[in-house]
Amino acid sequence: MGSVSADDVRDAINVSSAEVPDAKVLKIVGRAEVTLELETDKEIDYSNGTDAEKEFIVVLAAMYAACYLTRGVCWLSRNSFKSCDNFASIFCD
Repeated sequence: MGSVSADDVRDAINVSSAEVPDAKVLKIVGRAEVTLELETDKEIDYSNGTDAEKEFIVVLAAMYAACYLTRGVCWLSRNSFKSCDNFASIFCD
């Protein structure tokens, strides 16, 4: 069983706790958990899930954190950027 930590998410995009504080990461992890629940129609617990659930939540939360860091610009492919205004409005306080 896997537990998602703030460090797991930051490690996925190579940032520090100074760049994305624990409180922000855990808020984002909670939102990623809800997304997975909606997609699978089952109850998920990010602190005690399967390895696959952990991986999904870490990767999605890392994408959300990247949007937070860039104020709404997500890296979509090797050479292109796309605005993620929905994510920015959710994650950029």
